[in-house]
Amino acid sequence: QCPAMLGKAFLGITVPSLVPMAPLHPGDVTVQAELAVMKALQDFDDGKREPFLQQWKSLVPSNSPSGGSLELRVRVYFGTYKTRKALLANDPDTPLLEPDFTDLKAFLSSRPSAMGSDPSSNSLSSLYALPFVPQPHQ
Repeated sequence: QCPAMLGKAFLGITVPSLVPMAPLHPGDVTVQAELAVMKALQDFDDGKREPFLQQWKSLVPSNSPSGGSLELRVRVYFGTYKTRKALLANDPDTPLLEPDFTDLKAFLSSRPSAMGSDPSSNSLSSLYALPFVPQPHQ
């Protein structure tokens, strides 16, 4: 599988569930929303954290019940993106980079109760410890 598909599986989402396929009419708000989602998914696939998170803020309401747990998964995805890409290359000449959890640590410290009332938050508790695990890919 490609890194993007692994990421989408990790997040528990599929593209059809995010992109409503309504008829496209130029200037339509639905078209603009669909284009924003498509751009966000492309940034996600390409491992572009900052552009993705900018789109995320406009697409996911800050008071969304599952928004915090999804954002936690997104930040883990981007923190491990380069490491997973190197592991998937299966090339001994590709340097294995350590995950970069700087952004994840900042997110966890700024939003300690990011999971809120999301029923899946219990399954995410191991992600809170991830930035403190040396070499989590082993």
